[in-house]
Amino acid sequence: MESSGAADSFSSDLSTLSLTIFRRRSSAGIPIEQQYQINFLGLTAFDKTYKEKMWVLCYQIGRAFVATALWDIPTHGYYNSERHKEDRLRNTFESLRVAELLIRVSEQIPEAEQNQVKEKLSFYDGTNPQLEVEARCLFDEAKKLADDETLQNYYQLREKLLQEADENISYTSSKDDIQENLKSLAQSGFFHSSISSFSSFRNDSQTTASNLSWQNLSYPTLDDVTQDFSKNLEREHFFQSIPIPVGALGRQRSNVFPVKIMQQQLWEDWQALKNEGKIIFSAMSTFQGKYPSSTNGCTVIAPLLVMHHLFGDGHGIADAKIDEVIDKEAAAILPQVRSQLGLTKDALIIPSDVHDYMIKEGYFNQDQFAGVCGGNITNEEDINKIHSMLDENGKNKGKKLAAALFFHGHVIAILKTNFPDGRISYDVIDSLPSALTITGTKDESGWEKCAARITCKDTESFITTLKWYAFSRFSDGDCEYIAAYEWDEKYATFDPRVFQLFVWADS
Repeated sequence: MESSGAADSFSSDLSTLSLTIFRRRSSAGIPIEQQYQINFLGLTAFDKTYKEKMWVLCYQIGRAFVATALWDIPTHGYYNSERHKEDRLRNTFESLRVAELLIRVSEQIPEAEQNQVKEKLSFYDGTNPQLEVEARCLFDEAKKLADDETLQNYYQLREKLLQEADENISYTSSKDDIQENLKSLAQSGFFHSSISSFSSFRNDSQTTASNLSWQNLSYPTLDDVTQDFSKNLEREHFFQSIPIPVGALGRQRSNVFPVKIMQQQLWEDWQALKNEGKIIFSAMSTFQGKYPSSTNGCTVIAPLLVMHHLFGDGHGIADAKIDEVIDKEAAAILPQVRSQLGLTKDALIIPSDVHDYMIKEGYFNQDQFAGVCGGNITNEEDINKIHSMLDENGKNKGKKLAAALFFHGHVIAILKTNFPDGRISYDVIDSLPSALTITGTKDESGWEKCAARITCKDTESFITTLKWYAFSRFSDGDCEYIAAYEWDEKYATFDPRVFQLFVWADS
């Protein structure tokens, strides 16, 4: 039983504090191969903690891996893509192996420690079943996900795998090795993407464990969780506790970053420029998703708008063309792109795949691609990179320029227009803006959903619009995270501030 020795020594060496982890749900905009890679890193930690008989920690990491493998990753639009078949098969095979080992792990956890684990979970009914029941439910669900061939392969190897796991159990501590492994996991983003709240359990799930009440599930919200950003407590916040080496998860701010104050200030600045006539808001007659055929079509809509701007005569594109791109052109292309990539019907397509498709199909020429940049959208230098990428210098001198901005799981178009008299303007076109972006409030009661064209008549108004757009996209949880933690490239994939800009020029 794990009550002293390696486990206690390891935990006390790391920290006596309880780490509460906020699991940012996997974003469709994050490449699925990266999600697989990060989750597979958890297998090493699971196997090592199993070997060292660190049963509680082993159970927590194993549960995180299995839940992500079963409910998070399969929701990604690229899950059934043929190019990810090898990872998909490994994902289901390993979820079977780990889930069955969790049954054994649960039997090794003393009742007192089981109660500590279960106190952090909120989906048990009054019968308070043992963790073994939960583990068996996970194994049942893993069998449902696996195809016949994978299930057959697993049962052919099952006895060997279980025997090898038991034979590898160590009776000497390797806490330093495990601590280093946990640190690597933390730095990879595993604890951002893989610690599961079990929010994906379905109320209609069928399970052989009749004493587990799926109908009475309740989940904690951010408001239910006491937040502690003291300098000794590592990030983030939700309700799952795992000891992480201090310093493994990045740089905490010495002073709280005033996100909400900046959000309000940027709204006021944006409104002031609108009142001066330097920013003009135009509502379109449609929006992405008004018709089902354009759902999740922003990654196609934005580059199509870029194309029309670059190839069109005169200055800019008409509002009617924007409506046509959203309702007709994108709706016609989206099924073709998804079909070629083997994606689900309404999958959000990764921008680079859209660009590859559009070059292949002749919408753009390869030599029109003017560059890409990315970074932290709240950083002044990175915002200026967006502006400089759209400046007609060097090889782009005298050319029309336009860009697709990928940020916060959404893509918008930026169209720059040069007038004969030397004036410039920028059209920021969002096919599905939030109520907050346009009205300054989250209250949608007086907000009629529509695509938006925001015309910025000079560089100042354009930069202010970019800043306000970025801060208006942040959720309350994002704001709390940004307020407490500095930008760190290692965690960019899961950071709400990360952006990518794809710039194109006319021929």
